Amino acid sequence: MASFDIESLFTNVPLNETTDIILNKTTSSLLNSYGLNKTTYRKLLDIAAHNSVFTFNGSIYTQVDGVAMGSPLGPCYANTFLCHHEQTWMNDCPANFKPILYRRYMDDTFLLFDDPSHINPFLSYLNSQHPNIKFTCETEQNNKLSFLDTSITFHNNCFYTSTYRKPTFTGLGLHYLSYIPHIYKLNSLTTLINRAYNICSTWASFHDEASFLSKYFTTNGYPSYLFYKALRKFLSQKFNPKPASATVNKDIKYIKLPYMGGLSFDLRKSLNKILRRCYPQISFRFVFYNNNTVGNFLKNKEMCNSELCSNVVYLFTCPSCQARYVGSTSRWLRHRILEHKGKSIRTGLQLSKPSFSAIREHSHLHNHPFSNTDFKILTSHLNRFDLIIAESLHIQTMKPELNNTATATTLFTI
Repeated sequence: MASFDIESLFTNVPLNETTDIILNKTTSSLLNSYGLNKTTYRKLLDIAAHNSVFTFNGSIYTQVDGVAMGSPLGPCYANTFLCHHEQTWMNDCPANFKPILYRRYMDDTFLLFDDPSHINPFLSYLNSQHPNIKFTCETEQNNKLSFLDTSITFHNNCFYTSTYRKPTFTGLGLHYLSYIPHIYKLNSLTTLINRAYNICSTWASFHDEASFLSKYFTTNGYPSYLFYKALRKFLSQKFNPKPASATVNKDIKYIKLPYMGGLSFDLRKSLNKILRRCYPQISFRFVFYNNNTVGNFLKNKEMCNSELCSNVVYLFTCPSCQARYVGSTSRWLRHRILEHKGKSIRTGLQLSKPSFSAIREHSHLHNHPFSNTDFKILTSHLNRFDLIIAESLHIQTMKPELNNTATATTLFTI
């Protein structure tokens, strides 16, 4: 057994080559069903996947190749690129060291060889196929190999699987005293029990994993009886499932509520009572959330340049006379500033017939030049309706001299 891993797959995927592969494998009839042709499709891929912008040490950079980490298109591009080349690589591989099994999940590959001496030649063969792709290799030790979250053992001509944890595993998890709904704590028990059941191929390894989980949850503050209660319930559902109900299934709708302890459950009970009476054909599920997470208090990501922020309410202050203007935009603030300057958002060149701007008119009438630094973000909102309400409230409160309307939308305030 051997496990091959690709070094930095996402950032090494060649964008132009992969875009060509996608276009070649996408039929014109499929594109026509969406009202597209291959030229338009390429432009859309270029916009979505190419030229990703990011900030570092206060400077803006463009990633010229490789898909951006976290991009929704990243897995699609990486998998398309590898699937295309794997077929050729495996077909052209010399038979004297070709693996008898090749299975890949993203950048991790599980392989079986007839002989251990075939592993290194095959590794060298793969690393010579494409300049962007480099594989590393891990081989079995004592008939055992870890692959993803699974430990695979070969014994008596059979494969056995059990749960695998990395050496960096700390044993820390969701603590029982965490300020979250109790159902989330019960679900953490069921999730790991279900994971163990699906991974372990023998009852002996499942027993060992259950013993480990019992200690793991006890260390994280859970009462020991709670784990064994969840374990009995899980196994009972597996081996003594309830017969399916003959009633018609209701539509399911989810409602998001802030978590405020017992008050949240009282609110859920009241809402459920009202909604069931008004909508008996719908089953409402309530999801609690808490914004006070550790990540909100310990932010380690570099802040985005203010000019690249969107969905913001901004304040302009004239550097010469301190006249003010409050506006909002759902696009990048940089684009809105260019519009105030009367310039194209694509080329940055002056437009012959720019749209009206109170800021630009004030600048021309009084010969008061302005720059990007004269704009400041006041607040941001994801919802467009919230954005114009916030803009209107700021206009009403600050009464900026350059705004020609009292509010951006009608307000009914108390």
